[in-house]
Amino acid sequence: MGNEQLDNLPLTTNDEQAASIATAEESFDIEVNERDKKKKTKLFIIGGVILVLIATFGIVFNYNQREKEYGQKLDLISNEMIFSAALAEKMCNSYQKVWHDTIWNKMDMSKMASDIGVPESELKNKTGEYFLYTSDFNESLKILYKYYDKNGNVDLLKNTKETVYKDIKSLDAPPEKYKQSYNAIMDLYSDYDQYINLAINPTGSLQSYSNETRDLNTKISKKYKEFGLRFPDNKKQ
Repeated sequence: MGNEQLDNLPLTTNDEQAASIATAEESFDIEVNERDKKKKTKLFIIGGVILVLIATFGIVFNYNQREKEYGQKLDLISNEMIFSAALAEKMCNSYQKVWHDTIWNKMDMSKMASDIGVPESELKNKTGEYFLYTSDFNESLKILYKYYDKNGNVDLLKNTKETVYKDIKSLDAPPEKYKQSYNAIMDLYSDYDQYINLAINPTGSLQSYSNETRDLNTKISKKYKEFGLRFPDNKKQ
């Protein structure tokens, strides 16, 4: 190639080269920034999804935990009720037997001890009564109440009854899973409360007391079974 041809080639100045490099770098920076923005946006979305999942898990966990605790409380209350009702049944039966035998056969300490199934010495020591021979059932019932008061049965029934009452009041807004169980135990509670009261404080005539305690005992037994059937997974059967 001759000198003339070389002279005719377009020349690139230093300024033009610098400008070209700057343009290329600027273009590269724009691409990098765009990639960074997209990356940050993607990370932001992923982070948001993770937060939503964590929040959802927390809500579900809290609900499941509350549901579990609610079921445990229902189970505890039903156990407290049936335990104290069994003790009340024993006391009610003893009141009826002593009441009946006092009216028809007269009552002394030996016979009362036999009627309630305890040693005579224990009955005398607990009540402070050593001599008794009466046909007055009120006197016999007072001595028997004194025995149950001294041996702790009366306080046990009163305290358990109060605990059940407080626990029942706390059973608000039952989870869907336990709504039927809640309704069943509330129905059971009204009969339970009356039954415990009759064991603590026998009232009425022998006939009315016997009928009422028998009816309540039957209702409690039936409703406790119904509660078990409505309890999830039938765990109370």
